[in-house]
Amino acid sequence: MKRMIVLFFLVLFTGSLFADWNPGDGHKMHFPQLPDPNGWDVALYEEPFYLADDWQCSETGYVCWIHFWISYWQDLYEEIDSIHVSIHDDVPAGIDPEFPWSHPGNLLWSYDFKPGEFTIRDPEIGDQGWFDPWWGTWEEHDHIHYYQVNTGTICDFTDLFYQLEGVIYWLDIAIYLTSGSEGYVGWKTSQDHFMDDAVYWDYVPSPGWYELIDPITFESLDMAFVINGVDDPGCPVELSTFSALYASGSAVLNWTTQSETNNQGWNIYRSDSNDFATSLQINYDLFPGAGTTSMPTEYQFTDEYPVIEGNTYWYWLESVDVGGVTDTYGPASLTIPGEGDIPELPQYTYLKTNYPNPFNPSTHIQFSVKEGEIASFTIFNTKGQILETQTYESGTYSLEWDGTEFGSGIYFYKLQSTNYSEVKKMLMIK
Repeated sequence: MKRMIVLFFLVLFTGSLFADWNPGDGHKMHFPQLPDPNGWDVALYEEPFYLADDWQCSETGYVCWIHFWISYWQDLYEEIDSIHVSIHDDVPAGIDPEFPWSHPGNLLWSYDFKPGEFTIRDPEIGDQGWFDPWWGTWEEHDHIHYYQVNTGTICDFTDLFYQLEGVIYWLDIAIYLTSGSEGYVGWKTSQDHFMDDAVYWDYVPSPGWYELIDPITFESLDMAFVINGVDDPGCPVELSTFSALYASGSAVLNWTTQSETNNQGWNIYRSDSNDFATSLQINYDLFPGAGTTSMPTEYQFTDEYPVIEGNTYWYWLESVDVGGVTDTYGPASLTIPGEGDIPELPQYTYLKTNYPNPFNPSTHIQFSVKEGEIASFTIFNTKGQILETQTYESGTYSLEWDGTEFGSGIYFYKLQSTNYSEVKKMLMIK
């Protein structure tokens, strides 16, 4: 069996993908709980024998980094296979009659960090003991090295967790060693104490959370961790296309995202001028987003409000994340044709060769979609990774594609409908 370490901590702060935390750096908790160089390391066992500690958020915002401190029994260093982290709400003291102290409640967020998604800082030195609360054993002067563990930016891997000022949370961590050894890694205690004791999960005498107490002094134990972050998660919605077309007497909006992070949904705005300040929201309810995804997502929205022949309308999109943070995209404009101006729909689906080709940095691509058909247009690289994709109804289209962010190389573009499929190659050079 594999053994894990379980802790409660959280860190957020501005910096690179991987960044150490040092005293004096920012944080979003009551205060940093720093490692005690001469304290205990508490053994961590396999699930569900967790350790946990609590913190109070001092500033509303996202959790983007996690930092905590560990040691190894008798300094027998081993490689870490994965780190499981989860955040829980708080069960206040006195609520649970069997376990009257504060302890973790409902699960709010979790993620398993794999190799390459965390780093371990060079060791620091102190005279430290080893404590195993499950077996009730301890050994002073057991080891001298302890390490800071840093996860990468969470928004690069999964959903962000949004914490609220003044709220108390609990965090547990499970660490699996590559060797499968059990009880050889521990969570370092802190010299700084905040409110309730750290706790550990046990089945004896009954399943539940038990207070973590120093085996010699019988004083409270807290664990070493820091929480910090940024108000802007740095992972906005990446919008690749946004267009408006006239179909069946209404304006139809189409847009595609390449990735989304915590995107709760969309609001859509319309104006008679190219001025967002004059626009009005035209959706009654929040138009659902894709949450968090690294895959392209296509959207379509029909404007139900009346339009007037010959008028031009401007549209904007507003993404709304789980914390209420918004970003605005657009505009896309559409001129409503008069009765004699409605273009004749094409009688065939056809994809033309882009021009220029080779190109730097942009090229034009034209295609038509036959009356009564719907076609998908996709751009992808030589690895088959989709760079842009969108669905089009009947009509003739001319698009400009800018490859600046993707760099020099060969790319492919494809038009696909029920009865037509064509792939062409284009080359960007610098």
